[in-house]
Amino acid sequence: MKKTYNIYCDESCHLENDHKRFMFLGSVTSAYNQIRFHTENIKEIKEKHKFYGEIKWSNVSKSKFSFYLDLVEYFFYSELKFRAVGIDKTRIRNDDFGQSYDDFYYKMYYILLNHKVDTTASYNVYLDIKDTLSAHKVHRLKDILNSKYEVFRNIQNIRSHESLLMQMTDFIMGAIIAVPLKSEIVL
Repeated sequence: MKKTYNIYCDESCHLENDHKRFMFLGSVTSAYNQIRFHTENIKEIKEKHKFYGEIKWSNVSKSKFSFYLDLVEYFFYSELKFRAVGIDKTRIRNDDFGQSYDDFYYKMYYILLNHKVDTTASYNVYLDIKDTLSAHKVHRLKDILNSKYEVFRNIQNIRSHESLLMQMTDFIMGAIIAVPLKSEIVL
């Protein structure tokens, strides 16, 4: 039986004219058979700290420091995996490639997902909803990845509040962005 992985993807500072120099795309990966286990453990951490909101970097506060510390410890002691791609937006040359910024955005998702793909496994990928028109681009991304690997069973958009692992991705991405970067660093 093939091993299946779920990959939860999120982005930060991804808008073309948001006056942010760097864009980041990140993912948290879990074995499919461990999704419920991780979700229940994260729920227990939330209950322990009486945290009722969505887990997001923008919600981090000193009053909930111990909650976020427990989340970080859980992540590093679990089998969850994280990957990020950082892009210096000042170096994007869409006109040179005859593409839109939206096309570039999905090419960066290809770069994020086209890494250490186990061709004996299968993958379900969940992207945070970008806009109402993203379903077509997500379908195209799946087709392009499968033209090389044929292991991506599902790639779809979801809302971050629907998945605690998607929320974990947002949280880790925010922590990365909080660290000052130099232009030559790409994660």
